[in-house]
Amino acid sequence: MARKENRPLLLYKASAGTGKTYTLARRFVELSIVRGEPYAFARILAVTFTRKATAEMKARIVRFLSSLRDDDDPQLMEGIMGGLRSRGLEISKRGVQARAGDTLHAILHEYSRFTVSTIDSFLKDMATSLFWELGISPEVTVRLDEEQMVEEATVSLLQHLAGGEGDEGSQHEELYAHLRDILHEQMAERGKRTLLEELGPVGREIFREPFVRKSRAEQQEMLRMEARRTLRELLRAEREEARHAVVRAFGGFMAYVRERGYEGALTGRRKGQYSKLGSHDEVDMMTEVPKALKDVEGNFTRSLPLAGEARAEFLATVGAMLGEAQSALMSKWTYDAALQSFDRFATLAHIREELLRLEREGGQLPLKEFSVMLNQLREGDDLSFIFERMGVRYDSLFIDEFQDTSRLQWDLLRPLVANSVGSGHQSLIVGDVKQSIYRWNGGDWKMLGEEVARDPELGRAVEEIHLEENFRSAPEIVEFNNRLFGQLGGQFEGYVSSLLKKTAGIGELDHLREELIAGADRLATTAYALRDRAQRQGEKGYVELTFRPMPPGQSTPDEEGETEGGAVEWATAKVRELIQREGVRPMDIAVIVRTRDMARQVVAQLLAMHRAEPIVAGFSVVSQDGLQLASSYSVGLALAGLRIVAGLGTDIDRGLIASFERLSPHWAWYLKRGREDERGAASRAIFGRLLELKGYPLLDAFDRVCRLLGLPESAAEKPYLDKLRDMLYTYMKGESTSIAAFVQWYDTCKGGEQTIDLVQSEMSVNVLTVHKAKGLEFEVVLCPDANLPLRNPSTMAPTIWAESTSIAESPALDGRLFPVSVSTKHLLTGFGEAVKEDFFLQMVDALNVLYVAFTRPRAALYIYYEMRLNGKEGEYTVRSVPRIFNQLLHDTLSGLFGGGLGPNDPAKTCRFPEGGGATPGRRAAGETGERRTLERIADRQGAARRVDLALSIGRNEDLQSAINRRRAAKRGERLHAIMAGCPTGELDGIGGYLARELGRLRDIGLLDDGEAGDIGREITQTIGREEALRASFISPPRSLAERDILLEDGSTCRPDRVTVHEGRTIILDYKFGQPQAQHQRQLRDYGRVMAQLGYPGPEAYLWYVQGKGLERVALD
Repeated sequence: MARKENRPLLLYKASAGTGKTYTLARRFVELSIVRGEPYAFARILAVTFTRKATAEMKARIVRFLSSLRDDDDPQLMEGIMGGLRSRGLEISKRGVQARAGDTLHAILHEYSRFTVSTIDSFLKDMATSLFWELGISPEVTVRLDEEQMVEEATVSLLQHLAGGEGDEGSQHEELYAHLRDILHEQMAERGKRTLLEELGPVGREIFREPFVRKSRAEQQEMLRMEARRTLRELLRAEREEARHAVVRAFGGFMAYVRERGYEGALTGRRKGQYSKLGSHDEVDMMTEVPKALKDVEGNFTRSLPLAGEARAEFLATVGAMLGEAQSALMSKWTYDAALQSFDRFATLAHIREELLRLEREGGQLPLKEFSVMLNQLREGDDLSFIFERMGVRYDSLFIDEFQDTSRLQWDLLRPLVANSVGSGHQSLIVGDVKQSIYRWNGGDWKMLGEEVARDPELGRAVEEIHLEENFRSAPEIVEFNNRLFGQLGGQFEGYVSSLLKKTAGIGELDHLREELIAGADRLATTAYALRDRAQRQGEKGYVELTFRPMPPGQSTPDEEGETEGGAVEWATAKVRELIQREGVRPMDIAVIVRTRDMARQVVAQLLAMHRAEPIVAGFSVVSQDGLQLASSYSVGLALAGLRIVAGLGTDIDRGLIASFERLSPHWAWYLKRGREDERGAASRAIFGRLLELKGYPLLDAFDRVCRLLGLPESAAEKPYLDKLRDMLYTYMKGESTSIAAFVQWYDTCKGGEQTIDLVQSEMSVNVLTVHKAKGLEFEVVLCPDANLPLRNPSTMAPTIWAESTSIAESPALDGRLFPVSVSTKHLLTGFGEAVKEDFFLQMVDALNVLYVAFTRPRAALYIYYEMRLNGKEGEYTVRSVPRIFNQLLHDTLSGLFGGGLGPNDPAKTCRFPEGGGATPGRRAAGETGERRTLERIADRQGAARRVDLALSIGRNEDLQSAINRRRAAKRGERLHAIMAGCPTGELDGIGGYLARELGRLRDIGLLDDGEAGDIGREITQTIGREEALRASFISPPRSLAERDILLEDGSTCRPDRVTVHEGRTIILDYKFGQPQAQHQRQLRDYGRVMAQLGYPGPEAYLWYVQGKGLERVALD
């Protein structure tokens, strides 16, 4: 799209598949070369949302620079030259080639200055530059498990309540009494509870923005027990007054009716309501406004002997009384809402203080803590001192995925953007409201949708650009999404009316319905009305819908009226059909689901189906969400063995191992009764050998348990054990080497929910959640649970921080934020405005999740639409569960697929467009196109070797052989590390270094007594004898050891040692085993790379230490 003018802040609104990353990378390259300075790239900061996006953008920028230097992409060259011309610069093609080459050379040699990073990494760098000022040790470690740290702080707080002296002891005493009262109240309402259960959800608020954005003074105010106690008592008093006001006002109504002699005209249908409104206890039980208060005239029958003005006057008088009762009732609910979570959330500041104490003592910080620290530092300051302290200055800022940026992050990045545009430099913001799916993590699409353009300082600098050319999907899929989402306007009234039915008839709340519909229609016409244009005109695609009406009795609905069994069954059957009947490669198929639980169900069903009847040879599943440790039989056995070693074994653990070892599956039962079966001796031997491991360190015990039980049972189980071993290693570094402590920690922290990532192969199907699928593309996408809920289930109602803006007036409410759960009842309170807004955002979340899922496919999209029904045959109606197809998109879907999607219609499978295109697997063999995203990933990772278990032993290998093999591998690794650290200088100094380091290997048993001296002498003698080694080790002017070199395709290579000396470049690689052909190929590749980078006269050498010595490798 042509730009009308050059404004310094470009705001790109980019639909899915419209080349967002391409645009970002091209603009980065354009700004990097516009000045003609090779290091201009170091003055550009680009922040992305994920590490994957960071790696992709870096690789794309390097590739673009390489293409420009070599002039092998005419379209890119023309785009860059056009961009330069729009800035008033006329640069020849040769000039662009030269500048691109210079910039690429600078990036490859100064890679650390190439600042493309995730926003979290950048904020972490900002915070760490201030550690000295903050009194934080530079040795602090960063933890990613914020929830676990908060839980630890909560437990620690409860444990320390009994301690403390003086003011601290008094405060602990008050807090203890406060928590005791909370627990008693909750037990009375909901039965058995624990304080940890009550405070768990509270602690998670620590890193949510409503609390984080509070000033230090406000957070400290929350610590004052006396102030909180006073406020709570005031709220309770106001609630009690409102409760009495309801009964009093309604009593006045009844008294007035009796006084006028019209009691006999009251309708009998509402006697029950009248009785409840006259009782304080019954008023407490009400969840909606009775009709008796809303419909004044409906309280009287035709026998009311009044007409004309007299009737109107009477109804106005009683209407005022009933209105007073209604207002008092909603005021009572407002105080109920304010008090509902008040006591629990009053402890939030105390948990926060305890977390800070643990962070200081343990030298550990959660990643989100850095944003909190910066937010507190910026109070009253413009943050300029932070950037000065970092020692960097950025002229331009690129922000990717802005719709998922939080307000806190924007507060910290905005000064950089303002400085950039104020200095006449260009910055760039890219995002798409329709792809905002991280609201739960603080993402706020309204900043992209509305606020940046209205910013009083930035707004005048904004140029808004829409990207509407879709390069990903076939035209039919683009058209389907355009029509499905582009016709949302006017579709919201039915859903909003059902959502707000409790507010119907309450005049002072009518605005909620009108505002919600208006806001939804406005979003539909601004964000969803974009008409994307498909660029892959030469390819055909299709969308297939499977519609399945489900009469009552065919499944057992959960609380929200839905089950997932049919969706899982459909997805797995469709995968088999696509592979076996349609010839689609497994790696081209992605099953995209809403939740991790659904992913686990699909993965389990696919693997079970394949075991029962193989889908295709070598079939597997790749999932970042569904492959949990708890699903691995080998992990279960290894943990059972560790529990037995630690003395924590149960009969289930012993029975599991006995069954696996082909002993009696009832062995544990016999053991308890002092009896044995025919394999009792073997049983005792297995468990006896496990108990012998009791004194071993944690990792060694794990390795020996795996060896003893013959784990992993199969190659497919090995990645699970790799993951468990990684967890063991991490736990040992931060916690303890105790076996018992680890297994207890694993169970407590739900270690079984940890997932593994497998390398994509051609025979593996992807199963992933929408959040993990974002940014990816697949040939074929299956959406089994696309009929998404429009709001959270009642059991998962979110908590928001809200201010009462209407209904109740009280000093206890004025200007204060309260934690309020989002429920339809709270629409009838002073917090109704905030609750309505969150319901609106929940609906947008559902639309955005569906949009992201439906825009992942390139060629084919499969949708499963299960409609749950009520009633009887021929008269079915749709269950009134708020689902996106049922209440927003049903009519549009029905139109796209030719109708027949009603509750009394039969099941059907149909395609858009009718007849559809060729299934991807049936396409012509010679068809070409851009290589698929996952295929590229597979090519890069296919040769990657997984990290073996430290002691992976087969059933046919004895323990000593495995130990010898492991010792040899570790010895080679350590010798390699010693050579990498070898200093340059005189031979005596090198000999001293080798003697010291090799002596350490001897001390830990990796070298025999005489070996250390022999190896040291051989190395120093070889250096003295070989001219190339003398040039590399004895005072060379420039020598680099173990440095990554970035290649133009984004990958890296790592020669052991590179020395530049007197017009020659010596490349050296150490080997500690037997010569192999691949060694020479590797050195030739290194030589080619160094030559391309411009290093003079490359020479390559293989040094076989303890072998054939130094060998020169001929370069091509």
